[in-house]
Amino acid sequence: MPAAVADRPLQLDRSPLPPPLEAGSAFTVLDITKSYGETTGGVKTYLREKGKYVAGRAGLRHVVVVPGSRDDVRDEAGSRWYRLYGRPVPFQ
Repeated sequence: MPAAVADRPLQLDRSPLPPPLEAGSAFTVLDITKSYGETTGGVKTYLREKGKYVAGRAGLRHVVVVPGSRDDVRDEAGSRWYRLYGRPVPFQ
């Protein structure tokens, strides 16, 4: 998994956010979900495949907001992922 944008935990009220991916993109897609499993699931598959699609096209930017075990920002497969602390999905 790629390194976090910042190696220290993200504090949304104090941490500077990273610069935009593909600055000046003509179109940004934002996906937000309250149900996301780190290890499996259709939502995970869909969002990762969408990131691969966006990564191969100039002028597109993909931002994803999902729950996670801690607040974090990562750039992965053409997408910027914001993980915000939330309760885990059962059985994940």
